[in-house]
Amino acid sequence: MSPPSPSRAQVFVTATAFGAVAVLQIWTARAGWSGAAATTGLVAAWWCVTTLASASSGRRRAAWIAVQSVAAVALTWWAWRWWGRVPALDPTGAMRSVVTTAVAGLAVYAVLQYVSVSRAGGRDRDHVRAGLRLVALLLVLQAASVLVRPFLPDHDPSRFVARSAAVVTGFLVVEWAAAWVLRVFQPASRRAVSACPVGSATAVLLLGGGSPAARLADLVREASGLELRGSWLARFARRALEPLALLLVLGCWSSTTVAIVPVDAQGVRVVWGRFGSEPLQPGLHWIPPWPIGGVRIVPHARIQEFALGFERDLGGAVLWTEVHFSGESNLLVGDGEEVLTFNVPVHYDLPDVVAAERASADPGRMLASLAQRELLLATASRDGFDIMTTDRGAVSREIADGLQRAADDLGLGARVRFLGLKDIHPPVEVAGAFQEVTSAREQGRMMLDLAAANRVTTLADAAGEAMRVRRQSEAGAAERVAAVAGEAAILEGRVRARGVEPGLFDHRHRLEVMEEVVPRLRILIANTEGAAAGSLTLDLREGGQGGIP
Repeated sequence: MSPPSPSRAQVFVTATAFGAVAVLQIWTARAGWSGAAATTGLVAAWWCVTTLASASSGRRRAAWIAVQSVAAVALTWWAWRWWGRVPALDPTGAMRSVVTTAVAGLAVYAVLQYVSVSRAGGRDRDHVRAGLRLVALLLVLQAASVLVRPFLPDHDPSRFVARSAAVVTGFLVVEWAAAWVLRVFQPASRRAVSACPVGSATAVLLLGGGSPAARLADLVREASGLELRGSWLARFARRALEPLALLLVLGCWSSTTVAIVPVDAQGVRVVWGRFGSEPLQPGLHWIPPWPIGGVRIVPHARIQEFALGFERDLGGAVLWTEVHFSGESNLLVGDGEEVLTFNVPVHYDLPDVVAAERASADPGRMLASLAQRELLLATASRDGFDIMTTDRGAVSREIADGLQRAADDLGLGARVRFLGLKDIHPPVEVAGAFQEVTSAREQGRMMLDLAAANRVTTLADAAGEAMRVRRQSEAGAAERVAAVAGEAAILEGRVRARGVEPGLFDHRHRLEVMEEVVPRLRILIANTEGAAAGSLTLDLREGGQGGIP
């Protein structure tokens, strides 16, 4: 006699519980309290639809199967969308996330107890119990990821839980679709007596309760009509299960005695917690089994890298006003008066892997901490504008040298290959104002350069003009000196001529003066005192030259 079907009240209670958990989880994700809540809500929403579909019959079941098809497409799309957009955990909402998760978990536990003590349900009850246990497991993982987040500063466990829930959602949808495809290939006799696939056989097998082997036998019988109970295969499996499990455990434990070191790495042998003195070269090595010994693989011939100032490169355009890195951190520079965002890539290798393992369990993380300290020391007292322009190379060299010295002092066995200031800019929120200030500074410098150029040009023109005036003055002075010298020479000649013949010189000079002052006048001067003094004959003809014969 088959167990009775669940009542409408039981279906309503379980479906309401799944729906309430889905709504609560999606609301928690929207509030930013937990990144894993959204995909956990998708699993609860899927189980809400399948619960209603499994409890319906006739035309209602066909309608609910159509609704389930639409839900499968929608939930798969949302799971894919949230896969790459899992929000980071908000520390202020961590406690709220734990409270809402606890409330949802208590509700799921209460409904699970209600379903467990109920007589009705049969396979439908197993399906509901599997869904409740799966949702409860995801809620526990979600709460645990929030509680351990403060102890893992470099990792966010909620992202792993969120993506695990997204994978579970996708698996449930794919399994449901595959069950419908397999139903098409079932014999008509089996299709007539088997129920339409609405739930997850895998979840029922693992979480539905009872023996998993018995559940698997029931699933095979329902799907293909084969009876595995009491067959020789079942008897052989029961007899060989324990020896096979023991051989599997021994084989796994024996495999820990073999270590393979890759070609681009070296191994460090660890025996009873002590490191070996010599590194293991690439190849196959025999070591004591776990937990006595082990080998730590350390990259040796490979250049490793990390970056300071951000968590993930978004791959967008590198503009001051655009966010092109996820998780950018700001740094105080200029004696605490300025804020800049840095992107500092660091490339390094580990030539001494034994020293690296002895110095730190995570050499890369320690090197990143040292690089962050050197970055603070190198930029704390420098002007922000100088760091972005003239001091960029000096700051890079200072950080690289300080990082190498710190690594050598700690015996880290690391060698810094490259360190550079790839991207330095003000925070995105003030990038526009900073660009205006920078433009004003550049405009001021340009005006100073123009003024300096104008000064040089003006001084050159003034010097040339002064030289020209000086040369002209010197030429005029030389000309006047020459003229005065000529006049002096003429005067000296006249003085000498008068000294030779004073009378004749005076007489001739008087006539020259008269010729110059009263030209072309009809004047006749006769010497009435006799011809002994000589008579003067003037040229009184019209147009005469005034010459003296």
